[in-house]
Amino acid sequence: MSDISFIKERTLLLEKLESFSQEKQRHYLFKITRETYHFLSMRNLRRASEGVYRSFKVFVEDLCSKIDDSKLDASNKEHLHLQVLAIKVGAKVPIDAFLKNSLLKEFIEVNNLANIFFTTKLTILFHKRKGFFLPIELHQEKTAHLPWSEFVWKETKKGYAVYMEENLLFKTGKSKRLARDFSTLWYGITRYNRRKAATFRPYKHVDPSYHGGGHLLEVLVTWQKGEKFSYLAGTHVSLELKDEDGAIRSVGQDIYDHIRAVPKRGFFRAASRSSIIKTPDDASFYPKNHREIRKIAIPLTKKEHDTIIYLVETDKYNFEGAAALLKGNCVSYVQSLFKRALGYDFIADISAHEIILREYLPTKWEPTLQKMFNKIKKWPRPIQRALYFITPLYLITLGVGILSFISSYYGYNNHREYALYEYLFFPWRIRCDIPIFLYKVLQKHASNSGIIDRSSFPQDFCFD
Repeated sequence: MSDISFIKERTLLLEKLESFSQEKQRHYLFKITRETYHFLSMRNLRRASEGVYRSFKVFVEDLCSKIDDSKLDASNKEHLHLQVLAIKVGAKVPIDAFLKNSLLKEFIEVNNLANIFFTTKLTILFHKRKGFFLPIELHQEKTAHLPWSEFVWKETKKGYAVYMEENLLFKTGKSKRLARDFSTLWYGITRYNRRKAATFRPYKHVDPSYHGGGHLLEVLVTWQKGEKFSYLAGTHVSLELKDEDGAIRSVGQDIYDHIRAVPKRGFFRAASRSSIIKTPDDASFYPKNHREIRKIAIPLTKKEHDTIIYLVETDKYNFEGAAALLKGNCVSYVQSLFKRALGYDFIADISAHEIILREYLPTKWEPTLQKMFNKIKKWPRPIQRALYFITPLYLITLGVGILSFISSYYGYNNHREYALYEYLFFPWRIRCDIPIFLYKVLQKHASNSGIIDRSSFPQDFCFD
């Protein structure tokens, strides 16, 4: 049976699971995970075609969704998820081995290595006598599979330093999470600070023919799955850069990375320093069963590709960690890269009261709201502005403004995004950059395949 045939048959079986009884669902979920593990155990994803790999990845993530949505008890789900974890790290390690090594299992789970390894096609190897072998990049762009049993965990003030002989492999915190100076890229766990490293390294390599063999820029917009769509919670936008050799880089600005430290440091002091530029961005490793992911691609020249790399490396070196809640967030950073590298402006903002109404009113009101906003936008501008002073709308805008102003969210170069008098007397100026609106703007100009044809755009084209 060919690889594609195996994936198609199991995918069809997954689609039928909902019509089965609970016991039958259990039987087939265990059967499919066992067969998938066996299928991958005899293969190397790095040698598979990009088409086969992507189909397999989608299938495994759909399998995860079916396990999550099933009515099986907690112990059965735990066993199935452990099997999936073994699949994601290459299907070379027996489940029993993971059960016997709680430290490795914890290390994988805390650092999201299952999803990262699955994305980068890295594999944990296993030997009956010598145990686990983890992929480590000891030297530039060379993978070494080193024996986990020979790792020496030395306790430090902040966590652990892990050595093999005299070589420092990586450092972790008390929770076993990799220290910021270490990341997982294409060649394994390596010394690379995603926030501070001046170089913009690829996190993955693919067959370049899969994206046309040239240079390509992809805009990734993600948001949390849920019964009610949220414009604010968990929404994010980042960029992926692909070159003619198949190297893939990704970058994004994250203003929430340090929020975990806010209770210890104080909300108002931490808020203005809660932004970083990450390479690669977390969104590149999101599994499809946890997030909604949409992509729009834009062809680049080699000069434009290299310009973006230069800009990102320069931004990482000069970036002071300041951001803004409304303007200066992840969308604003993507907009700035497009403007500086390609000369394109993207208008992807929305008024403060409109986003609050869309976010908190019932979903069934969305079509009515959209029609209302479209009509209002056709009215004379003085009338539109007068509407902002209607008490409920004015209070919404003022509330957003006060929250942003008092919390000391700053934009680039530490300038406040809006002045206090603007919140009070010019509420129509208060607008917020939203990822989903950036996607909608780009989608208008993209083909059915999600690629924007730039040939009809002048250099200073404005997307709105």
